[in-house]
Amino acid sequence: MTRKLISTLRAQLASTMPDNLVGAITPAIQRALITDMFDSMVPAFGAMYSVGSQGGIALPAAGAVLKGFYTADEQSAAGAFVFNRTNGTIQIPAGFEAYRFQFKFQIDIDGLPNNANVTIGVGLNGALSAIEMTQESNANGSRMTFSAFGANVNALPPNSLVSIFGSCTGSPNVTVAAASLSAILNPTESALP
Repeated sequence: MTRKLISTLRAQLASTMPDNLVGAITPAIQRALITDMFDSMVPAFGAMYSVGSQGGIALPAAGAVLKGFYTADEQSAAGAFVFNRTNGTIQIPAGFEAYRFQFKFQIDIDGLPNNANVTIGVGLNGALSAIEMTQESNANGSRMTFSAFGANVNALPPNSLVSIFGSCTGSPNVTVAAASLSAILNPTESALP
């Protein structure tokens, strides 16, 4: 059937399940409502991740979507997300604007130059969001891990693109030892009042 917000399910319940004084509640109506409820309880989850190290990844000084290292993707609800591993983005299709999303990422970077200022975060539509981590590398070639978990975003524009976004002084080429980016849709809450 259809994934729906709690407010939509409540309205559907009120309109299709009146007092059954006239026999208006049919088995088909009950099945449809219960199926929509079950479909709406299953969280949609989508992730892109790397399997193995990928070298020659540029960390631009001006900041950009980081790409070139994703090798796999998966999701729990078919069609909920559109993956573009080449461009490094997860697209949230139109129709999900009212939902609350949680984004998580982790990236391990080898080969950072000494005293480089590095900013890594969740990108939304090609710009750095408020979900970011900024660090200064303290040893030449050292591995740095950046991660953010449980970052909630409300009311995304239609067809929003989610990514790992980053920048580094000196624009070095580095090796991404591991990376993952996930989007989790909360089907039980509307982001809108």
